[in-house]
Amino acid sequence: MGVFTWVDGNVPSSLEVRQVYGLIFTSDGRMLLKLEDGKYAFAGGTPESFDKDMVDTLKRELLEEVGIEILDYNLFDVISTNIKWIYKDELVETKHIAILYLIKDYIK
Repeated sequence: MGVFTWVDGNVPSSLEVRQVYGLIFTSDGRMLLKLEDGKYAFAGGTPESFDKDMVDTLKRELLEEVGIEILDYNLFDVISTNIKWIYKDELVETKHIAILYLIKDYIK
């Protein structure tokens, strides 16, 4: 497994987070990914209004998408990037903010 650096503190509440992802490794060091529309992706999803916080989003999404219950985790990184794509023949640009958590322990 790789070497990770932990982020101290919490994610600033002023960030408009669009996605929350879990980095999940199996006991033999393989990464658990979801397969969606023929493409591999991190498990995770969009915060909902009923989620108490980003960790609540993380727990809900990982249970829904890969069937695991999180027992322990660490904040790994906050990513902010601009994304461009064509939508209805127009160029659209948006800021995408995502939070990555390293899942340290879980049950299936």
